[in-house]
Amino acid sequence: MAWAVASAATQAGAQGAGASLQELEREFWRCDHAAARSLLDAGTAAQCSIAYEALNKRRFGGDFGAMLAWWRANKDAEHLALSAEAERKASLTP
Repeated sequence: MAWAVASAATQAGAQGAGASLQELEREFWRCDHAAARSLLDAGTAAQCSIAYEALNKRRFGGDFGAMLAWWRANKDAEHLALSAEAERKASLTP
């Protein structure tokens, strides 16, 4: 299941620097949420890594500490929103 969630998000990672900052952030959170729930397959993990690197470079200028602080400040709310989104989608599936 985590693969399906994360793989839907990997398009921005495949685009790397061509993705908008908003797309990279959304992908980062989907990957982070999926990885927190289960192990990602190698392909998805690679795409998530590309998205992470692009986001870190573009939003934080490569400053891991700044990205870590941002992650800590936003993780709970982002994961809660993604869990709620997954539940809504699951309730619509017959």
